[in-house]
Amino acid sequence: MEENNYGATGALFVAKQKRSDRSPDYNGILELDMEVVDDLRAQKQEGIEQPKVNLVGVEAAGLGVSTDKSAATTKLGKKGVLHGSKTLLMQDENGQVTEPYSISAGLDYPGIGPLHAHLFDSNRGEYISVDDDEAMNAGIELSRLEGIIPAIETAHAFSVFDKLDMKGKVVVVNLSGRGDKDLETYIKWGKY
Repeated sequence: MEENNYGATGALFVAKQKRSDRSPDYNGILELDMEVVDDLRAQKQEGIEQPKVNLVGVEAAGLGVSTDKSAATTKLGKKGVLHGSKTLLMQDENGQVTEPYSISAGLDYPGIGPLHAHLFDSNRGEYISVDDDEAMNAGIELSRLEGIIPAIETAHAFSVFDKLDMKGKVVVVNLSGRGDKDLETYIKWGKY
């Protein structure tokens, strides 16, 4: 696996049982660490090689995977080389990189890093595509309920909570990114 991780798919979170040696109160708690991919050095994270750890990647589907306004590389990409790395890329029939789209500038990228390409190809990671509306609704809901404005990149990850079976689990979330940089986008999108 490559040390460098070019590109972004949204967020990757690692689900694992917290160690019981920390405190008896932590037994059975599901911990979700979410990191925007350009900050991720997942090969150094505890648990990435452990089969009991669920890896879920969330990628930006933009206006939808059936449109030409998407950055959902695992759904729309093919193997190729970009910036010196073999990975999955959004490209045309001639191998030319195509223009991706996401409401989040941080996810508007035509490829994913080699680590994510490996996790996807090996079926080690599950990848879910989330469109702009789902991500923005999740970001606004978190802001209203918790007073935390997530970066739009992180809001993509929050939007999958309704899609995953998390009933009966306590979830600890580590947010990455600051939402204040995205306030103008939230305001325009929400027509506030």
